[in-house]
Amino acid sequence: MDRYLALVYLTEVGQAQDAWGELNRALKQFLGKGLPMDKAAAQFALDRVHKHGRAFSAFCFGFMHEHGVGVPADPDGAQRYYAKAAEVFEAESSHGLAASTSNLGFLHAQGKGVAQDQVRAARFFAEAAEKGFAPAQVNLGLCYLNGWGVEPDDGKAYALFQAAAEQGHGPVYGCIAHMMQHGQGGERNPVEAFRYLRLAAEAGDPKAWLELGHAYYVGLGTKPDFKKARKWLLLAAAHGDPGAQSMLGQMLAANAADAADAATAHQLLKQASDQGGTEAFYALGSFLLHGTRFTAANPAEAAGIADRLVELRSPLGARLNAEILEATKRPTPETLQGASRWYLEAARQGDPFSQAAIARRYEQGLGIERSPIEAYAWYRLAETFSTSGAAEGLTRLRNSLRAAEVQKAEDMARERRVRWSLDRELQFDRG
Repeated sequence: MDRYLALVYLTEVGQAQDAWGELNRALKQFLGKGLPMDKAAAQFALDRVHKHGRAFSAFCFGFMHEHGVGVPADPDGAQRYYAKAAEVFEAESSHGLAASTSNLGFLHAQGKGVAQDQVRAARFFAEAAEKGFAPAQVNLGLCYLNGWGVEPDDGKAYALFQAAAEQGHGPVYGCIAHMMQHGQGGERNPVEAFRYLRLAAEAGDPKAWLELGHAYYVGLGTKPDFKKARKWLLLAAAHGDPGAQSMLGQMLAANAADAADAATAHQLLKQASDQGGTEAFYALGSFLLHGTRFTAANPAEAAGIADRLVELRSPLGARLNAEILEATKRPTPETLQGASRWYLEAARQGDPFSQAAIARRYEQGLGIERSPIEAYAWYRLAETFSTSGAAEGLTRLRNSLRAAEVQKAEDMARERRVRWSLDRELQFDRG
């Protein structure tokens, strides 16, 4: 069997334990949002979830009424069904069933059928994690990493993730990769993070399919490889992930062979942005700003998208504004300075490509006062992305700066490193 098709088959089977992910995928199929409309497939997924017992049946009906899937939307009715699920999980939890204790934590974290209470959710996760239940260890680790109901503690998060990994729990590998990428709980190690991403992706984690595709696309912990990037992004896009759809659209736009390719790229980007992700918005804005050989640029529409991203407080809005000013055919001191201001704003929010861009501008004195020390500090923050050009910039500057200046720049980079939350959903285990 072709390895790609085998992975699709295995991941379909692997997702059977992740009820929450399966329900959200069914919702996309039912609405035709992010995935082609397929109500029969959505119904099959819903049936598969609620056949696993009274609690899951009630939870499934709650989900259907919450989102209007196959029944009229009824928020109050949804909460009643979720409350029934909570009653069953509570009874099972009182008899020591760790999976039900963890699922109670999920309901409290989400406010489904019970009052939303992150502190109580974390306590339920802790109770189940103490029994060695891997999904609860992951959920409690996410609480410590993101500060959900507990004080943030990277060390505790990392220990919990490692405990789940020792049990071979696939979804946790992506969490460990995130910590290694950003140096949370230890030194940054993009190469080892990439290894964990591969483990997560091959274990059937849809989020890791996107992240591994992105790593191949931008050269994060590995050499860029667009063919491999495309393979993993296709898997994630088929799961309805807007980030994967937008990256595929960008790749197709950059290499469009004809007008049909350009139209398909635009369709992918629009489909992704309709789901509301900031990366997808940015990708669509970039497509409109630059156009292709077969489509005209539309800077005015791109500017509207940039404004929306700024309203959402995304660094990608600042980056897109900088790129709009950079694309001016006849740059003036004002446009150069404006681009530098936007790049600096995005860099301070942790966007690595803006960090590399402002570093180049500090190195060259382009729209900002020249400062090799500032340039070195910003290059240092962006260097893990091999396609950013930051590694080459560091090599140039090391030959011209004194040791004391390099140390000052290293200290500046350390102080400016952004602490990232982990974009992963809590697990709702079907057992």
